This record gives sequence, structure tokens and C-alpha cells, in this order.
Amino acid sequence: MSKPISPERPVYAPRAVPARPHLGLADLVILLWRAKWMMGLVFMLLASLFFLAALQLPTTYTASSRLLATLDDFYVYRPLAGGEAAGIALEQDQVIQAEIEFLQSPIVLASVIDQIGYDRAYPEIAEGRRKALARREKPAELVERESRELAIDAMASSLTVSAAPKRPIIFTEFEHKDPQVAAEMLNSVIETYLSYRTELLSSGAGESLASQRAAFEAKLTEANAELAAFMETHGVTNLDAEIEALQRLSETTRQTLLDVRARHRAAESQMRSIAGDLATTPRDADIYVEDSSQQALVALKLEREDLLARYTPQAQPVQAINTRIAQLEAFLEENNTPAGTVRRGPNPVYQALETSHSTLEADTRALQGQAAELDSQLEEINARRTALTALVPEWRALQREHDLAEANVRDYATRESQAQARTELSRQNGDNIRVLEPARAPVKGSSLKLLVAAAGVLFAGFTALMAGLAYAVTRRGFATPAALERSIGISVLDAVEAR
Repeated sequence: MSKPISPERPVYAPRAVPARPHLGLADLVILLWRAKWMMGLVFMLLASLFFLAALQLPTTYTASSRLLATLDDFYVYRPLAGGEAAGIALEQDQVIQAEIEFLQSPIVLASVIDQIGYDRAYPEIAEGRRKALARREKPAELVERESRELAIDAMASSLTVSAAPKRPIIFTEFEHKDPQVAAEMLNSVIETYLSYRTELLSSGAGESLASQRAAFEAKLTEANAELAAFMETHGVTNLDAEIEALQRLSETTRQTLLDVRARHRAAESQMRSIAGDLATTPRDADIYVEDSSQQALVALKLEREDLLARYTPQAQPVQAINTRIAQLEAFLEENNTPAGTVRRGPNPVYQALETSHSTLEADTRALQGQAAELDSQLEEINARRTALTALVPEWRALQREHDLAEANVRDYATRESQAQARTELSRQNGDNIRVLEPARAPVKGSSLKLLVAAAGVLFAGFTALMAGLAYAVTRRGFATPAALERSIGISVLDAVEAR
């Protein structure tokens, strides 16, 4: 049936026909409707495949448990060397994250696999392991390692560990096809984790401290050997004490030397004085003088007294004896030296001075020799002290190494003992992890069948729509007169429905 040309319809200028038609929204709808059976077939085929896959999915059971994690001695910082920043503790969230990492450790999962076994935990892996061992295509060690890795990966994907912020609670879940196995494996994971973390946190510090203590003990032994060699080489036992003793001995010797020199000077001065006296003292002196003049004078005076008893003082005999007495007194006055027999000999004063001089001379020589000996001793003492003083830096360095090694050995031994005590207390009294709720076999299971089916429906619908669009854009014909007008630029006068 022909349609008249409307004056409102645009008149297109003729142009070359394109390879593909220009489609509008209405053209796409019409083409999609024409491809409805193809799209339905694609949708049904894909949806059926997803439904079949969803029916094959097993039902899994999830066992859960809760742990209480609080701060304890393990998370308090104690430096191995020095005491700076000691006592700083981790925050609660940091403790929780650390415990979560412990729970998910492959070492814990591998230990659980060894405890439960492949046959009970993952029968499929156990069957594949037996077949691989039977075929002997790979070494047994490689098969065991691959099976172990597969089991660990399966456990890691089935184990879920989480925690709420600012809460000291750790939530654990384990998914398995068997509810009993799920609970058993989760409880085994928790038990293994508790044992593993205690051993890891406690033994690491103790072993490190023991290793450091042994290293410092070796250094202490080496320092002792170096000190012994030093003392043997230089003939000292305690350098500081010997230097101090030499200092005291030097001061004592110097003081003694000063005293000896003072005594030597005093003896020399005294000796010079005695030498001067000797020069003025005669060697000989009168030892004995026999003089009768005084006796004669006394006898005359006695005789005069006798005459005065019989005569008067003016009598001739009395005057005669007075004359004689006066003459004798005048003689004695004129001759001041004794008159009579005189004996001479060595002067005792001179002899005493000479003896003193000889004694002082001997003392002077002795003091001079003593001073020389003291000078020599003082030189030796000072030389020895100087030599030992030159060794002080090396001695101090050896002592510092020895004292430092000894202090470190003592410090690390104390720390090791404390670490062992903390470990024993932690093992006996428990630590900061408490199992609030052990895992129990779940009653209800969960499956991904519905989710897979829904995803299959969405995917099948999308794929069918894409197939319809592909059909629409690949068509070379024109669905409507408007599509033809847009494509060739010529107004369509009439359209005839195909019969």
C-alpha cells in the first residue's frame, strides 16, 4: 500500500548507499524483536548450564569461635641492649593484628594438617596424593610437598579471622563440607596457635639473649687473655696500683734524698768549723807541771805566823820572813807560768777535734754515697713510673673491653634468667589469649547454589542481549523506511510489506 508524500516530511538528497544501515532506537527494538528466538535460545542454554553448575555445588558448614586478646608481658618493649624506651607497650589494635597474623600463619595450618591428616581433612587431596604416588611420575618428596601446599592453601581459603575495631575480641570461622571436621579443624587451629605463639614469643628472646651472652663470654675470655698477656709482658699485676705505689715510693725517696742532702750539708758545715778549730788548736799541750813556789810561799806564811806568836811584828825575825814572802810573791807575779818541772804531750782538745773531724768526714762520705744511691733509685723509680704511665692508654682500653664484656655477660645472664622465668610463668599461668567460645559442629549449612543461579540468570540475560545486538548491527537490510531514508538520503514514497 502506497503512502502519499507529506509536505512536512524532509526531502533527502541522494547519496551513496553505506555498507551498513544507520539504525535508530526504534530500528534496534524492531531488530531485537525479530531476534527474540535466537536470544531466548542463548538465554536458556546459558541459564541451564549455570543451573546445572549450581546444583553441583556442595553444602558447606561453618564452625565459629571467639577469642579474647588482651595486653600481656610479651607486648611490652624490653630492649636487648640499653634501657631507653623500656616499658612501652603496643596498642590494643596492634596486639589484635599481631594475633590474627599468628592465627593465619602457614606453620599453624601445616601443623593442623599433620595432626588431622589428609584423609579426614581433604579426601580429594588425599586421593590425588595416592594416585600421584602410585603413578610414580614425580618424586615422592615433590608429591608430598605439593599435597601439603594444596592442603595449606585450602585451609587458608576456608579459615576466616576478623576483629572489630577497639574491641579485644577475635572472631574465627572455618568452612568445610563436614560439620564435625569443621569444628575439629578450627579447635585444632586454635590450640596449635596458642602453643605456637607462646613458644615463638617466649623462646625468641631467650635464645637471642643466650646467643648474645655466649658472644660476650667469648669476648670476656679474649679480654682476660689479653690482660694476662699484657701483665706478663710488662711485669705488672695492677697497673694503676703499681703506678700509685711508685708515686708514693718516689715521694718517699725524694724526701729521704732531701734529708740526706740536708744532713750532708750540715756535716760539711760542721766539718769546716772543726777544721778551723783544728787550725788554731795546738797539737801538743802541757800535760803535768810540778811547781813548789806556792808551797814555799805557804810555808813562809806559816812560819811567819809561828814567829808572830813569839815575836812582835817589828821584831827582826818577823821582818826578815816578811821580806822573803814579799820577794816570793813578786817573783810569782812576774812569772805568770808555773815554775818547776813541766810535761808536754798530745793536746786532748786537738785530738777530740780531730776525732770529730774524722767522724764527720766519714759521715759526709757516707751521706754523699747515700745521696748518690738515692738519686739512682729515684731515677729508676721515675723511669719505671714513666714507662708504666705510657702503658696506661693500652691498659685502660683492655680494662674497658674487659669491664664492658663482664658487664654485658652479667646483664645478659640476668635478662636471660628473667626471660626464662617469664616463659615458665606464661606456660604455667597462661597468657593473654582466652578462648571464650570453642568451636562446635554447626547444624545448618550454607551453599552458593542460589547465588550461582542468580548470577547465571544475569549472565545469560546479558549474553542474550549482546547476541541480539550483534544480530541487529550485522544486518545489511533496512528494518524501517526511516532507516533507509537515513542511510541513502532519499525520501521513501511507499513501503510494501513482504508476503
